[in-house]
Amino acid sequence: VNDALNELLVEEEDYEALHHSISQYDNFNQLGLAAELEKHELLEFRRVSATLYKQNLRFSHMGACASAHVNMPGQASEFRREVM
Repeated sequence: VNDALNELLVEEEDYEALHHSISQYDNFNQLGLAAELEKHELLEFRRVSATLYKQNLRFSHMGACASAHVNMPGQASEFRREVM
């Protein structure tokens, strides 16, 4: 049920509700969702991905979220500060 809800929130691009959902419920494919969001065009969804990787102690994947679709060099370091 949680997987379906999270997929719906991604489709609707409701990153705030998605972030709330992942922080309240942990019975879903966390790494699968993180991988899906890792290269999302919206930065907010990449932040959700980094949060999921952090919760699952997959710190090496967090850097990939930060560098995906980064337009300016300073954005990656700003992103890393926000999720860590």
